[in-house]
Amino acid sequence: MKELPDNYYYLNFCEMVRFVHDSYSHLLNDRELAFWNIFRELPYNSKLLYVRMLTRKGELFRLSKLNYSEIEKISETYHFLADCGFVSYDLRHYSLNEVLHLFTKNEWILLLQKKKCCTKELKKLKRSELDSFIITLFKDHDWRELIQEPILKILNQDILNTFQILYFGNSIQSLTDFVLRDIGISTFESYDMNSLHCLFNDRFSLDQTLKFYKIRDQFLESSSLSSKELLSYLNKLNDLSGLPKHILPKVNKCKYSISRELERIKDFDNAILGYGLAEGISRERLVRTLDKNKQAEKGLSLCEEIIQDPLNIEELEFAIFFKNKLAKKLSLPTLSAEVFKPLQTTINIHKNEEFSVELASAAYFDTLGNCYYVENSLFAPMFTLFFWDFIFCDVPGAFTNPFQYRPHDFYEHDFWAKRNVQLNIDWFKAYVHNNLNKFWYNWTTKKNTLAPFIYWPVLTKELLDQVFLNISHTKLAHIFLHLAKDMRGNKSGFPDLIFFPNKGGVKLFEVKGPGDSLQKNQKRWLSFFEGIELNAEVVNVRWC
Repeated sequence: MKELPDNYYYLNFCEMVRFVHDSYSHLLNDRELAFWNIFRELPYNSKLLYVRMLTRKGELFRLSKLNYSEIEKISETYHFLADCGFVSYDLRHYSLNEVLHLFTKNEWILLLQKKKCCTKELKKLKRSELDSFIITLFKDHDWRELIQEPILKILNQDILNTFQILYFGNSIQSLTDFVLRDIGISTFESYDMNSLHCLFNDRFSLDQTLKFYKIRDQFLESSSLSSKELLSYLNKLNDLSGLPKHILPKVNKCKYSISRELERIKDFDNAILGYGLAEGISRERLVRTLDKNKQAEKGLSLCEEIIQDPLNIEELEFAIFFKNKLAKKLSLPTLSAEVFKPLQTTINIHKNEEFSVELASAAYFDTLGNCYYVENSLFAPMFTLFFWDFIFCDVPGAFTNPFQYRPHDFYEHDFWAKRNVQLNIDWFKAYVHNNLNKFWYNWTTKKNTLAPFIYWPVLTKELLDQVFLNISHTKLAHIFLHLAKDMRGNKSGFPDLIFFPNKGGVKLFEVKGPGDSLQKNQKRWLSFFEGIELNAEVVNVRWC
């Protein structure tokens, strides 16, 4: 693990803010522009202290607890920050509730002793009970006279949040990603920083995005919300407009979550309204809720609509199944659906508490050849290695910062069309057949780089050599095409084990312990493998 310089956090902060300032200066308001200009003129130690506080949790800090070896004269440094509007230390601006957690239980007892209201009984109180006592005690008195040290409040944290949204394009990543990169834990594909594209084209779309994250965070931090409160959140989201394309799936996911809560509290009318607003992700739940709300006819009509234009195979399977269920309820004719029955085999294994059922099964088959526990860590990663250049190519809007393990549009319906990839088997067969050298080049040179679907430890050369030896390019092309058509839906559900018997050939095994059953995505992959004549079956484990 690499060692970082003492001021690594400052360097990372400057790298991010400088990039945002240079790339988005036309979108920044006067306050945000002034922030960077004033920050650059601060004394060096003041800059260090401010970034230290800015990237820590919380807004309030006791000066006595800010101890950093690389920052000189901290007790004097904060005055520069206060004069420039970067921190505040006026106790009159804080509430007792904000300050309570800054002091330990014993520290509060010592402070109360100065007020001569500390008794032996107070020491027996739990922390929560002591907090309640303090709040009651100082209801009519000024608690601030007890505090004899500066308490700093960090200002402009909203500006940091805005800069991080502009830089990363989301609210999840932060300056921590710089650290993980610098110490060598996370490795990202390299891009030309000069060719990175901007996610936000105008200030309005940025403000609407910031507003969305605020609404979403408020919803996620709340609990036991009433129908009225949930509907208020839904309306706030629905009022947003002009959002960047990459934010819309997050908005729809939030609408879905709110609608799910409405469904749970049996407010079916508003749940139906919410699911209708969550585009592209909620038609199954909408059908189910219509059924719960005794609107079977509308549910049946929506099932027919899905069957005519399904988003993916999973939605299609659901619509066919539920259409029959609703048809029976309405005394209408039903369609007989063909039920896929995978091959089954049973093995007897001595139970070992140290091994999962999958690892125990892998050890069993390893005595009969070579068996690997791969699950979703073989075919999907191989797909990424074959199509690496397409995934990481320079497409407008795909990459906006150097900390992306996948392009922004990775799961969008037109992802492959924008990269001139033809989603037909002839194209895929030709590509796989002609690009084996490119696969091995990526496997060698991209090792440990973060990328979609890849878990590097599984992808040993020994395993990959056996895959290429026993599975034809044509079958691999079929697998990759199937995955490409619905990367979100088909990225999981692969069989647990791949087995190469001593007598030759290859088999895929989905392992099930006692009481376990197949999931829908597992059934789909087993059915698919049967269709391309690649041996795949369910292994039922019986402990002995």
